[in-house]
Amino acid sequence: MAVAADGFLQWLQGEIEQKGVQDVVKMRGFAPTDALIQAFHDSDLYLFCSIWDEPFSGGLLEALATGLPTIATTAGGTPEAIVSGENGLLVQPDDAQA
Repeated sequence: MAVAADGFLQWLQGEIEQKGVQDVVKMRGFAPTDALIQAFHDSDLYLFCSIWDEPFSGGLLEALATGLPTIATTAGGTPEAIVSGENGLLVQPDDAQA
């Protein structure tokens, strides 16, 4: 798994180390647009696991625009962009078995 983000990286890095998954989670940090688009094309799946009711995610739209298969939670405005089973898969927030 690769993580491209810059907002809460220190907290996330701590979680990765605490859970001992450093060998499968790669922290990329901030990615300029060209690199981010290339990362989408190089990926097999986009996972958007928001638990907050944020209105909408730019990253989600970018992933969908590249045609990357997407799994996301039903939190916030995400169901406005994803029709489960058509252009992605929606799951309930905090459902680890999903």
